[in-house]
Amino acid sequence: MTSLAQRITPITKKLSDNKEQFTQGKIKSVPYSDKRCALLIEGLTELATHFNFPAAIRYESTGEYTFNGNADRNKEEGCAPFGEGLAKILSSIYTRTGVNPSIGHVMAENGWTRINHFEVEKLLYNLAEERHERETSTKKGRVVKC
Repeated sequence: MTSLAQRITPITKKLSDNKEQFTQGKIKSVPYSDKRCALLIEGLTELATHFNFPAAIRYESTGEYTFNGNADRNKEEGCAPFGEGLAKILSSIYTRTGVNPSIGHVMAENGWTRINHFEVEKLLYNLAEERHERETSTKKGRVVKC
């Protein structure tokens, strides 16, 4: 079974490569943004798939992604719940279920939120970094930063 970090790491590599191409002037801003948006959706999709969450993900002009459990569900059913594992991960970043974004406990029984694009990117890099830290641990359990 593939770990979540193993699923996310190739996406963060593509994000880094995309940013490098942009900063070096090899691609223009619109293609950079389009590719970044697609990669962030890909990362959120992998996160949802890992937890069997039926995510409906959409980028909005506000710079946020809607992330809810409405995929393959009708409106009368409501959103599928995040579940404990996914809620714990979402609690590590600023999410919005009301007017203002906040960092705090995302309830497992909730099934929708909005996430700013910078927070999505931060989340993906954090998940990939957890894998890197596990792979560079010493015998004593301490993490060696590379």
